[in-house]
Amino acid sequence: MRLKLALNLSERVGEVLAFARHVASRLDGNAYFPSLPVPLPKLLADIDALEAAEVAARRRTLGAAAERDARRATVVFDLEQEKVYVETVANQHGEDALAVVASSGFDAKKTGAQRKWVFEAEQGERSGEVSLKAPRTNRTASYEWQRSTDGTTWVDLQGTGYAQTVATGLTPSVLYFFRYRTLLRAVLSDWSDPITFRVG
Repeated sequence: MRLKLALNLSERVGEVLAFARHVASRLDGNAYFPSLPVPLPKLLADIDALEAAEVAARRRTLGAAAERDARRATVVFDLEQEKVYVETVANQHGEDALAVVASSGFDAKKTGAQRKWVFEAEQGERSGEVSLKAPRTNRTASYEWQRSTDGTTWVDLQGTGYAQTVATGLTPSVLYFFRYRTLLRAVLSDWSDPITFRVG
């Protein structure tokens, strides 16, 4: 039985960007996939272009929505090509196929299951605000959040008792990194993989 991969992307650009960056980070230097159909520099350039187009669309720049939609279609096409390649390689590894897929950032198809990787950022209601939403782990978990402008030095945000927060006081047009971790029954998780968002 051949393994099939899922690529059920949301219409929300923030989720597409988060997933695309997740896949790019997992494919970078991955020995299983030496001959990507979309070279990593092109995939990253297309992701950056989509992010910039989304910022312009949120500012209601003339023609920006159409440009954003075109850039989204390009990123989705890139991901489709990478998915087919990953699927082909995984199916050559027999019992290790699931591990190969997991290393790529893609998911094997599951019926009725929601994607658990999604950590997303969206433009807030005001300039300089970003809305963050993490996967919900447990009703009693609390969440710690951080932001960074370089991915190295982190600044704490206000903790929450639920899986979302709004980062305020950010500088427009600056690319920020965000991450979170959970505290559940006195056990603190590792920090999530960071996501990036250019503030509008």
